[in-house]
Amino acid sequence: MNLRLIILFACMNGLLAILTRAVNPNPSILTQITSSRKPQQELSIDRLQQQSKLITVKVLSNDSWGSGFIIQQQGQVYIVLTNEHVLSPGKQHRIQTADGRIYSSSLLRSIRFNDDLALIQFRSASIVYPVAIVKEASTLEVGNRVFATGFPFDINPSKSGKFELTSGKISDLLNQPLVGGYQIGYTNNVKRGMSGGPLLNIQGEVVGVNGMSKYPLLGNPYVFKDGSTVSEARWQEMSHLSWAIPTSKFLHLVHTKRIGELIDKHKDSSTEASARGL
Repeated sequence: MNLRLIILFACMNGLLAILTRAVNPNPSILTQITSSRKPQQELSIDRLQQQSKLITVKVLSNDSWGSGFIIQQQGQVYIVLTNEHVLSPGKQHRIQTADGRIYSSSLLRSIRFNDDLALIQFRSASIVYPVAIVKEASTLEVGNRVFATGFPFDINPSKSGKFELTSGKISDLLNQPLVGGYQIGYTNNVKRGMSGGPLLNIQGEVVGVNGMSKYPLLGNPYVFKDGSTVSEARWQEMSHLSWAIPTSKFLHLVHTKRIGELIDKHKDSSTEASARGL
């Protein structure tokens, strides 16, 4: 009798093991996927400033500049995302990284956004630069803390062009995008020169691209892609906010090899120009 019970239990255990493997053929993979979805830890403001400064770059064009951030590395080539309006047509642009080095760059013409976005590349043979962590902007909610970085112009020459981080919170999330792809309204001050820089959450992840400042002086920037406009009352509300393009407009590129395939290896002339600052 005892022998029969032992045999019965052994058979049941074997059947249970088979069923377990059928439901979860590779438990370690499931664990890795689950752990990769864990939220990032919140950063202190000091840590956030240090981390964001490393990924934010200055996009130089003659005597003017804007901002951008590194979104991918392919060997010695780095891909920078910025606003299209930061790039002056027909002009050469250079990239200044956090260490003060200046690199010549080239526009990635193989891809065109339908929004105020552009990709440029530069090459660094000796220095390795960190790449931004990008987060899906659909996780944002009104009231979330956000941080904008870039290199603003300032009437004080000693401050102009210096890295700056401004803090604020999400105040408006549009259901449909404005012309240029802008959908995220936030209270941070985004000054001239900060266009193209990253909008980050408290975990240091990029959730948007800065590009539209508060209190527009000319024209009406609050026009939706379908051509419709907002009411006067709504215009007043929106004009008190800065606006960013959500990461959904470019996130699919970050998670594919498409950007790497677009690197122009033949015409790329991006080499280190100098190590001088402005």
